[in-house]
Amino acid sequence: MANEYWPSGYWPEYWSEYWPSGTYYTFDLHLTNTTGVDIEAATILLETSGSVEIFSVLTAATGKIVQQSVAEQSGSELTITKAGYNTYAAVIDVDSNLDLEIALSTGGGGGVSPTQYGLVPLGVKQGVV
Repeated sequence: MANEYWPSGYWPEYWSEYWPSGTYYTFDLHLTNTTGVDIEAATILLETSGSVEIFSVLTAATGKIVQQSVAEQSGSELTITKAGYNTYAAVIDVDSNLDLEIALSTGGGGGVSPTQYGLVPLGVKQGVV
């Protein structure tokens, strides 16, 4: 049925450009240092495999981010940066609700590769980066 305000077929095209169809999942993250202290004002960046930004947020004083809604996709690139800490980088698949807990280390040493252990549910500590 045509709408008097929108040309025939326009609205569905407009809608899909800004609200892609598909399955969406929640994305939660809690960031601490290696001794379990919350890290505030760290940048959490999630990008597609083609380096298109999905979201970029800062952690709160609690070390947590505001819950994000992310479309299902594979090969997303998660990067976490904070001055004074080693950068965290991992490739993840968004194929379920994610509730991540990550610990950052300070200074050199390099830590372990985040892809060696993968991402784990909240409450399960992962290797140090």
